[in-house]
Amino acid sequence: MNNVKFNALIAEVGMSTADVATVANVTARAVYHWRNGKTDPPISLVMLLKMLAEGKVNRDWISNCLKSTKPTGDEKTT
Repeated sequence: MNNVKFNALIAEVGMSTADVATVANVTARAVYHWRNGKTDPPISLVMLLKMLAEGKVNRDWISNCLKSTKPTGDEKTT
């Protein structure tokens, strides 16, 4: 996906650079690279943003997924 389409998609779903960075679990700098066309965004992120734009998922669903994948500190190591 080229950066113009990627920026349009981000605008369509109403996300900021910081929002995209949080969802993708990357730094804002990585998102700036995607937005400026220096590197391509991950296809999984593009697919997620497209699903959000199409109403197939919503921000609450994404937020809940992010919460469920964050470590709680209670994990046991073997």
